[in-house]
Amino acid sequence: MDRKQVPLRVVTVAVAIMCLWAFASPRAAEAQDPEKAVWEKLQAKGAVIAGIDIRIINVFDPAGPESRYWFARAADFIHITTREHVVRRELQFKVGDPVDASKIIDSERALRYSLDIARDATILPERVEGHKVWVLVVFKDAWTLGLDANYGHVGGQNKYTFRIHERNFLGLGKGLLISHQRTFERSINEFAYYDPQLFG
Repeated sequence: MDRKQVPLRVVTVAVAIMCLWAFASPRAAEAQDPEKAVWEKLQAKGAVIAGIDIRIINVFDPAGPESRYWFARAADFIHITTREHVVRRELQFKVGDPVDASKIIDSERALRYSLDIARDATILPERVEGHKVWVLVVFKDAWTLGLDANYGHVGGQNKYTFRIHERNFLGLGKGLLISHQRTFERSINEFAYYDPQLFG
């Protein structure tokens, strides 16, 4: 029996993005220390949070060096940026609260790691006037769309799989998986939707 296996990988914008990922690496953990010191000084001063400004940056910053590549611009066009309320619900502080350095650092850590949709996140004092501080939250989106396809031909029969997986569906921080698989015996369709915040 004649047997041959022909793998096929869909070439997408995501492949080009991997070539640029060196530009998008997270900051070293040591960089948090100066920020913590600043917040601790404001806490000791008795500062109160007067405002919170949230800025969400696409996968590739238009002002960054990677923006000169067409596939970086295409990725930003395809990607739906995270909604502001998704970022805000991770914050452990609100307007009117006294500055608590530990809550701010914990919020920054939660934005980076709990959501699994961030390339980086930073919380900084944007402006200080007397005992009032305006907080700036900078949230940098990660590339969250995955595409995969495989094709095989064995003994005159075809089999294939196509799968799309989005970890930040519509910028809501929810996951979506759609898959179609054709084996020699049957077709299999899969649809999954998950919410990391479902149970708090």
